Amino acid sequence: METNVVNIKLERGEEGLGFNIRGGKDAPYILDDPGIFITKIRENGAAAVDNTVNEGDQILEVNGVDVRDVTHCEAVNLFLTAGQTVQLLVKQNAEAAILAAALSKSIMSPLKNGKIAHNDETTDETHSGPYIPPPPPQPSSSSSVILLATGIAVLCVGLYLGYRRFRR
Repeated sequence: METNVVNIKLERGEEGLGFNIRGGKDAPYILDDPGIFITKIRENGAAAVDNTVNEGDQILEVNGVDVRDVTHCEAVNLFLTAGQTVQLLVKQNAEAAILAAALSKSIMSPLKNGKIAHNDETTDETHSGPYIPPPPPQPSSSSSVILLATGIAVLCVGLYLGYRRFRR
C-alpha cells in the first residue's frame, strides 16, 4: 500500500476545518499506533471543499508541531488554537497501509526466513554411489493458503476503503 507525505494548507471556514480526528497515545485509533487519524470529512467543511485530505489519512504535524506522539486532547487543542490558516503535514492512506501491514504480518507468521518451515526434511549421508539430488519441492498447500489469505486481505482492505470513500 503506497503512502505519500504531503504539505496541505487549509483555510478555516464557517464549519471549521471540516474533519474529525481520532487517536493519540492515550487512545490509539489503529492497533497500537499513537498517531492522529482523520476519521470523517464533514460535508461543506474546508477539507471537503479543498479535497486534499481523506478519511484514513494520518496528521503528522499541525503548523510545524509534531503530533505523532501526543494525547488526543493535545491534538484537539492544537487544532483549536491553530488560527485561520492551518498548515498540515499529512501521510495519505496511512490507515490502510497500517492495516495491510498488520494483516500481512499475521498471515506470514508461519514463515521462517521467508520460507515455510518443514519438519520432514531429512538427509541421507550414508548413501554410497553417485549423488542424486532430491526432486524439486512441490508447492505446499500451506503456501497456497497463505497466498489466498493475502489476496483476500488485500481485497477486503480495498473494499473497505472504497466503501468509506463512497459513504462521503
